[in-house]
Amino acid sequence: PLVDGQAPTPTAFTTTARGTGVVAIGSFTFDPTRRRLEYRMRLTGSASGAVAAVSIAHDSAGVAGPIIRRLMAQGERVSSGVMILGDAERRALLAGRLSLAVFTSDHAGAVARARMVVESGGRSDRNSGSR
Repeated sequence: PLVDGQAPTPTAFTTTARGTGVVAIGSFTFDPTRRRLEYRMRLTGSASGAVAAVSIAHDSAGVAGPIIRRLMAQGERVSSGVMILGDAERRALLAGRLSLAVFTSDHAGAVARARMVVESGGRSDRNSGSR
């Protein structure tokens, strides 16, 4: 939607997922007009070598849902890219129903998860813990 006759400015935000021995930091820029999500991921910590994937997953009322996009594969410590979100993904992101999730090869579920929060009209820097 237009704001005062102009396309809204893309919003930058940061999401940090922390777990035992691993920290995933995602820097994102979301352009709502184009549904474009640009990301830069960094993985640190003593257990980062055991990480199988870092993904965006659905998260509704604190209940983990399915993975919708993979941002990092096993062995990667840094990644970046651009994705065009589908309409349902865009709505979920703006409603706070997506999370950054870290998976390791020796654990069935995510070892770290943090909700992705996009605040309209400005920059949002959110750090969240593991679940």
